[in-house]
Amino acid sequence: MPLIPAQPIVEKETLSLRLERVVHERLKQYAAFIQSPKDYVIGQALRRLFEKDHEFAEWLKVHETATAANGTVENGAGEERSVRLPLRARTSALRAERNV
Repeated sequence: MPLIPAQPIVEKETLSLRLERVVHERLKQYAAFIQSPKDYVIGQALRRLFEKDHEFAEWLKVHETATAANGTVENGAGEERSVRLPLRARTSALRAERNV
């Protein structure tokens, strides 16, 4: 067994966004302060936000259940879009439909 575990492979997606100039400057300064890239700072800040916002956690419980049931999710503009479920969830849903 190695003493140092292998670095985990994390799937990442590209995001393009626009920030207020002041916020962008502060982001660059914070990234320099912790000697990390800006995308890392943004990702960690969002993770912290998601963990600390208890109202969001409650909202997410309700909406994850609804999403899993119908395979769609509503975006911020109130528009629905399809959600690709994990293979196990998709095959379970198909089996359930066949048995009805």
